[in-house]
Amino acid sequence: NIYIHQDLANAAHHFRTEIDTRLKEDKRGGIAFEYLACMTMLAFSLEAKINFFGEKLVEDWNERANFWEKLSSVLNRAKIPKSEVPQSSINMLKNLRDMVAHGKPNEEQFEEIVETTTEEIDRGMDLDGAWVKYCDSSITFEIYNNIDALLHKFDEVLMEHELIDATHGFRSIKIVEKWDITSQTWKPV
Repeated sequence: NIYIHQDLANAAHHFRTEIDTRLKEDKRGGIAFEYLACMTMLAFSLEAKINFFGEKLVEDWNERANFWEKLSSVLNRAKIPKSEVPQSSINMLKNLRDMVAHGKPNEEQFEEIVETTTEEIDRGMDLDGAWVKYCDSSITFEIYNNIDALLHKFDEVLMEHELIDATHGFRSIKIVEKWDITSQTWKPV
């Protein structure tokens, strides 16, 4: 049984740890991409966990339903009160996920007369994509902590139902015949 939501959660945790290390060492070059990777893996982990939970515990589960319907079904089945759902974190994470997954170009042209200083001109134009606003430790860590807490609530319900959601497998060998050297034929065991 291969459950990708665990791999995705591990990837999100890995990137969060890398961000922590880089902040402590003040090595910020390219860190926005680690924020992006952390948040993307967290979003994918949340959706994959919802799909796992729904597949196992929600009657007539529809994996093709929209995200909000699936989340609502899982929260109802898990009996998690709306007051315990980090709605703003989920909204921001979902917005970032959709923005990155759909990758729509943003092309703007404008002409404007601006009075400015030499320093402001030297700073150049802001060419950051909308996703960059999520690449801040306070935002990323708050969302990460809130979503991680929600995923742990799902885990508690899964454990109550004795469902293992870690990737695992079993192997066995059963010998049904063996070669008989004397008769040069296969014989049942």
